[in-house]
Amino acid sequence: MKEAPPRAGVPGAASPRPRSKSPRPPARRGQRAEVAVVTAVHVYAAWWTLRVTKFPKDLKHALGQRSLDLVLELLETLVEAAYLPAAERRPLLAAANRMVERLRHLARLAHATAALPHESYGHAAEQLDDIGRQVGAWLRSERAGAADAA
Repeated sequence: MKEAPPRAGVPGAASPRPRSKSPRPPARRGQRAEVAVVTAVHVYAAWWTLRVTKFPKDLKHALGQRSLDLVLELLETLVEAAYLPAAERRPLLAAANRMVERLRHLARLAHATAALPHESYGHAAEQLDDIGRQVGAWLRSERAGAADAA
C-alpha cells in the first residue's frame, strides 16, 4: 500500500522546501548591508574550511592554515564593525578591504600550487569578488556619511 504524501498545512507534516542554488541567502527587505556581508563571509568561511581540509599535507599547514586564519579574522573584523558606532567603523572596514585582497592572493597561490582545483578557484574568486564589492560599498557609504556629517 502506498503512503500518501504529507499535506500542506498539516501540523507535523514535513513539506519539501525548494533549495536555492546560491550559497548565500538572499537579503531580506530592510536587512542592513553590513549583515549581508557578514553572512557572505560566514558562508565563504564554512566553504573554505572544507576546502582547506583537502589541501595536500605539505601545503595544508602553511597555506591552508594561514588563509583560514585570515578568513576568520575577516569575519571577526566585520562583526565587530557592525556593532561599533559609525565614527569608529572606517578603520576596521579599510582593514577588512585589505584582508579580502590578501585572501584573493592566497587563493591564487593555492590554485597555482594545485592545492585548489580550477572549479574551486573559480568559486573562491567569485565569492571574494562579491565580498570585496560589499565591503567596498559599506566603506564608501561610511565615508559619504562622514562627509555629510562634516
